Amino acid sequence: MDFVNKGVLFMAAIIVVAFQWYYFAPSSRTETSESVSTNQTTSEKKATEEQKISNFYLVDSKGQKKEFELWANEAHKPMGDTEWTMQEVKVQFYSEKATYVVLGARGTVDEENKGMVIEGDVRMNSSNGYHFYTDKLFYDAGKKEISTASKVSLEGPKEKEGRLYLEGKGLFVEIDKSEMVMQNDVSGFKPMSGGRVMKISSQRGEFSGRNKSVTFKNNVVILVDKMDVRGNLAKFQYKDNRLDTLYMDGGIHMQDPTKTGTAGEAIVYFNEDKYIFRKKPFLTQSENSLIGDEVIVFDGGKRVQVKNAKVEYYETEKKQ
Repeated sequence: MDFVNKGVLFMAAIIVVAFQWYYFAPSSRTETSESVSTNQTTSEKKATEEQKISNFYLVDSKGQKKEFELWANEAHKPMGDTEWTMQEVKVQFYSEKATYVVLGARGTVDEENKGMVIEGDVRMNSSNGYHFYTDKLFYDAGKKEISTASKVSLEGPKEKEGRLYLEGKGLFVEIDKSEMVMQNDVSGFKPMSGGRVMKISSQRGEFSGRNKSVTFKNNVVILVDKMDVRGNLAKFQYKDNRLDTLYMDGGIHMQDPTKTGTAGEAIVYFNEDKYIFRKKPFLTQSENSLIGDEVIVFDGGKRVQVKNAKVEYYETEKKQ
């Protein structure tokens, strides 16, 4: 009898252990699996949650003064983030004497520090008629500066003879100073009256946002017809919405097929086709050396006049 009772108890113990293993152990594993699954779903949900705004608008002001206004067809950002990603962007920057409008296919803006990146067929228009084209522009709100290291092309203000066209590398804009700078390897051309074309190259180009003036610096080369004039600085001045004069300084060298010369400065009157060389001008033509207070070259080099020369010299192109 004792043997039977012990057998029954042994079998009952086995049944209890098997029951616990079957029902409790798998249940514990299932709960753990479900808990991980729930956590992953919550994480993925948070990652995909974002704000989306159509007809996005942002303005940055200091007191009553607007720093910029920004518009975009659409903008979105992850929840909790500060950077908006935008499509079809327009930004207008303000200074006391000029405004700048930047257009781009897309961009980003940080809603806290107001820093921006605009890219994709970017165009910047100044209020005085300059148009810059590049692939990307950066805006530093703390310094109020627009910049890029990319290739940049430029169209100048509209003129009767045609716009100024330039290309270069790098653009830097100080908004409060209303100054725009093409930083490296500047070259281009400007259509002139009578179907002529002036070619220009320099290391640097500076453009005013106020009065349309342009200054070229370092290794400046101006080519008009067969006249080659070189110096370290050249400044274009506009009058009545057309290019009127060019002032050059810094070791002027002039050359055409029949003449070479040097001077301290030169002034070119485009509408009169007249070049004036001052500050110890020295001109060599054939075997003659011309020295005076001023050397004036007319009609693309066809006529030369020297003022206050030791022996006054005046030449008219020989007729064939």
